[in-house]
Amino acid sequence: MSAAAWADRVDGFLHARIVAGDDGKTFLLGLRRARCGLALAAGLRGAADHRDFVTFARYLLRQRFDCDGHALMLPIAVDGEPRYVVELCVDGGLTAWSVTPGGARRDYSGDLPLIGDLRQRESGLPGIRRRDMDRLYTRLQLPLPDPEAS
Repeated sequence: MSAAAWADRVDGFLHARIVAGDDGKTFLLGLRRARCGLALAAGLRGAADHRDFVTFARYLLRQRFDCDGHALMLPIAVDGEPRYVVELCVDGGLTAWSVTPGGARRDYSGDLPLIGDLRQRESGLPGIRRRDMDRLYTRLQLPLPDPEAS
């Protein structure tokens, strides 16, 4: 699936989650062979939680679900207005854009990756930590987006 097609699907997923009342959460989709392999919503307390979230996301994306791409949707404020910035990794390349509360897509000119390189594999995690992450994922997981929706 092309990056443009994924971008449309990701925007649709984000809009659906906001309508469902999940605005303000950080969302992660794991992309695997032109399908979504995982979906989750996490309530992060800003940059203080990013390092642990990167470890968690890398484990899920690269080890547990063997994803070849991802979409990270991070809540931000631009001039006091709430928005999301979306990081999309397809075919190893990173692109990003922001989404206004009304759903309009805007250019994003900030640094990439947003919170850490999720394309890397997390190594050296002891079994007990992986089990804790598996339990956490069970609590944070969302239904996978409809493969036909865009």
